[in-house]
Amino acid sequence: MGQGVLARVLSALPPPDDPRVLVGTSHADDAGVFRISAEEALIGTLDFFTPIVDDPYLYGSIAAANSLSDVYAMGGEPLFALAIAAFPEDGKILPYLDVPFQHAAPRILKLMRRPAGAEKVLERIRGWRELCPEITLRSTFIAGFPGETEAEFCQLLEFLEEARLDRVGCFAYSPVEGAAANDLPGAVPNTVKEERRARLMALQASISKSRLKAKLKRKIEVLIDAPGVGRSKADAPEIDGVVHFEGGKSGEFAEVLIDRADEHDLYGRLQ
Repeated sequence: MGQGVLARVLSALPPPDDPRVLVGTSHADDAGVFRISAEEALIGTLDFFTPIVDDPYLYGSIAAANSLSDVYAMGGEPLFALAIAAFPEDGKILPYLDVPFQHAAPRILKLMRRPAGAEKVLERIRGWRELCPEITLRSTFIAGFPGETEAEFCQLLEFLEEARLDRVGCFAYSPVEGAAANDLPGAVPNTVKEERRARLMALQASISKSRLKAKLKRKIEVLIDAPGVGRSKADAPEIDGVVHFEGGKSGEFAEVLIDRADEHDLYGRLQ
């Protein structure tokens, strides 16, 4: 579910008037935060994602880990977690996984209060691709986190080179009200943050183009959004690329023979 779609859903709900609600339905986000005390809050997250397993229990474990990553991304430290996962029926699962890795340098991950290290993440990625060679992997990263050195940023670039993710977003760090990261020393200048973000996205653009070129001369199924534009199972609405072709009827599925690829999109012919 894209942020635009989620925003329309949330806008139809009544806004909360309780001052203890720090993040509520007025935000186009997938998390709600309710303050319990000065040190504790109740966080609820809602995620739509497609794990690559058929076991509902393993599916629930992946869903729980994904939700906990949201808490770490907010600068929090989970004390207790309850995951309620809805498992798709009849095997209707797309091979698409969105996991916010955020960084790769061990010290920065520790400052972010995130539990994983780059080597463990790379091992998980290799495992996912062995289980499902057609999986699409998407992640987001932060450039210019407080205290990030040039060497640590280069560690992140090296991680991207090895991980070869399909889809990547990167944000220059900006302070969030109430976040523990606001008190960290070593603020990175805005110009440096933006320069690092641009370098990361330039690298990912070359990786993305390489991975999309691997689909040349292949037939892929697309859902036609509008005549001439569709999405494959690797394309989340509003945030990923699209497949271009001539013709087609909105709402129908069709096969497209891929002739060309750029950094984000595929181009082909309806079959």
